[in-house]
Amino acid sequence: MKTKIFLGAILFCILSVTSLCQPLVPATLPDKPLLFSKLPEQFSISTIAIQKIFAGSANGFIKIPAEEHGYLEGYITEKVWKSSSVTTINIRLTNYDQALFTISRISGKDEKESFTGRIVHRNYGDVLLLVQENEKFYLRKEKQSLFLVE
Repeated sequence: MKTKIFLGAILFCILSVTSLCQPLVPATLPDKPLLFSKLPEQFSISTIAIQKIFAGSANGFIKIPAEEHGYLEGYITEKVWKSSSVTTINIRLTNYDQALFTISRISGKDEKESFTGRIVHRNYGDVLLLVQENEKFYLRKEKQSLFLVE
């Protein structure tokens, strides 16, 4: 009996050592096509158009000028008031394969508004982030792997 336990322990040690010697293969995500490949890394969009989105109703059509790169066009699918100071709108962009543009307006106590948002499609490997610098808005490309996409 002691011999079987001893042989089992030796076998376990040998298997443990050999499994540690196996090279680790890094997990890689499959490459996805890029939805925004024709757009520059960063470009400005209309400040007035962004502010007008929040005046629209659900199911309304929007068209946002994107500098010299055409328009972002789509339908407002949802308008949510998360609190008295935060309003979020979801827009399906018809000219970007039904990508989801989520934009939030945050009203501070000092009456200053800030905006945050992103455009994402789970079948593509890139994302556009809405960036506000001073009083201008920009869309900036990022890799989708850096974001959780539902």
